[in-house]
Amino acid sequence: MNTSRNADAGGTQYSLSDPIPFADVVASGLLVAPTVIAGDVATARDVHDVVVMMLPDIGPWLRPNQLLVTSTTVLRRLSGTIGDFTARLARHEIAGLVVRLDEDTALPDGIARDVAFPVVTAAGDIAAEHELAYGLSEMAKTQVDAVLRADHLRRGLLEIVMAGGGHKALADSVARDLGGAVLITTPDGRQTCRSGADADFGWLASTAALDATGRVRTDSLDGGLGLHRFGDEYVAIAAISANGIDHGRLVLFCPGRTLASEDLYLVEQAATVCAWW
Repeated sequence: MNTSRNADAGGTQYSLSDPIPFADVVASGLLVAPTVIAGDVATARDVHDVVVMMLPDIGPWLRPNQLLVTSTTVLRRLSGTIGDFTARLARHEIAGLVVRLDEDTALPDGIARDVAFPVVTAAGDIAAEHELAYGLSEMAKTQVDAVLRADHLRRGLLEIVMAGGGHKALADSVARDLGGAVLITTPDGRQTCRSGADADFGWLASTAALDATGRVRTDSLDGGLGLHRFGDEYVAIAAISANGIDHGRLVLFCPGRTLASEDLYLVEQAATVCAWW
């Protein structure tokens, strides 16, 4: 079993240099009393990474072929339905889901219904000394820290909204708090306001994230939602939406500093406040 530490756009996690069959991971001793409640481990995707889910908004950390480890306590805090949650995991092509059974929280109804990947329950925490568990405690701390930072960020942005500040004031605040340059655009990528250094915007204009007119390519892979890499730099893009209405995009970039999954999470949280203006 060959493993290596991986620090990239997905955050710090334990990366498998050689993918491992899902059934072998379940039988490896990583999990306490594992029980498969849905899916077929024999036909599941091979596991490339093991990641932990400490917060309901796990989207920024999701990548294909991951084994996602969470708990019934975390699942209880989901804002949507369990069906919406498992459908999102399927769209990200995860290898499987492990749910720790906490004493005071039941397994959500429907979690094993029509899932496209195996769902496994565990009777306790993962084996901390197992080689596949390396780095997971650090990832859990990073996610918790991101929640605290997001709360601080939202409070500051809400104060701006309540005081009558517009998108420019919000963009300035996000750029200052997250330490980068910020664009706010229409749903089709036309820039409406910006905040940051001219040199940073010059770099962005040189990437495939923008077309020749300066429009963010929101209709393409390079300009779509998520965390995108251009050379050695990253761009984080989140939707500004409310009540099912798409109001535009919030874009964060910072040449010279590697953006990670927690940065995308913060941009997504900031975008929810921008939608209120």
